Amino acid sequence: MGVTKIPLLRTYSFYLKNSQGRKVLFDLGARKDLHNLAPSVRHMLDTVEWEVKVDKNVFDILHENGYKGTDFEAIIWSHHHWDHIGDLAPFSSNVDLVVRPRLKDTYLPGHSNEDASPIPESDYSVRRMIKVDFNGPKSLKIGRLNAHDYFGNGSFYVLDTSGHSVGHLSAVVRTSLNPDTFVILGADAIHDTGELRPSQYLPIPEEVNIGHLSNPDQDIFCPDHAVQQFQISRSRKATEPLFNPTAGYNMVNVHSTIQMLQELDWNENFFLIYAHDDSIKGTVDELCAFSEINYRERMIWISFSASNQLED
Repeated sequence: MGVTKIPLLRTYSFYLKNSQGRKVLFDLGARKDLHNLAPSVRHMLDTVEWEVKVDKNVFDILHENGYKGTDFEAIIWSHHHWDHIGDLAPFSSNVDLVVRPRLKDTYLPGHSNEDASPIPESDYSVRRMIKVDFNGPKSLKIGRLNAHDYFGNGSFYVLDTSGHSVGHLSAVVRTSLNPDTFVILGADAIHDTGELRPSQYLPIPEEVNIGHLSNPDQDIFCPDHAVQQFQISRSRKATEPLFNPTAGYNMVNVHSTIQMLQELDWNENFFLIYAHDDSIKGTVDELCAFSEINYRERMIWISFSASNQLED
């Protein structure tokens, strides 16, 4: 029993700027010129029934909004998959590429002709590659997750969220002080909030407002006992997530990472989004002020919209 089809899979890139004006990009989404992907990736796309449509590269969108390829100090790849590494060519060679050490050790050198590496050699050959250090002076723990204080001032952290792929990274962005609030950029640590919620830390509330899923102007409340019965009918506990993750490089680590994210997810000062999170489209301004406008409360149970896609 589960979701049998994902009709639309967006992929996001995040532009981050700290109070000192330092700018980085977290992920670059997919590139529009698919023929320039690594041969192994092009072959994979030829064998699946996906319609891949990319109208603009992230750089194109930035350029249309007045940014140049020299404006950023670094691009951080959450991992090596083609729908996250984008196209680095338009960015200045002075823009660093930040990755997890295991990614560099596993997939470099990148493809030059027809070898199996999913990373084009041109993505890194002209720029400095920096390996995130989870054991150095900027290392710490956020919950039980290893973290790296990227700017060194507590405004942006890179997280060790291994499992989905070799060297997978997520991030934590501070959105306010007093109270301290943070958005977790989960990347591909999850692919649906139903893999995260409910949990033993964040159980189903007495009422779940699902009205905004179909009609933002109408409140439709689903009582918790109905959701619990729904879970029981699927042989799941009320405190278990709606879905189990089914794909990953290391499934033990996938589950372990999700459990550690759940320990943060219950905290009202954290809000987690992920790379393919369709619910945040057009709401980024609200996202940055989520603690002030009840955004978290409105959005946190949106995963129940997926229940109408469930099949035995």
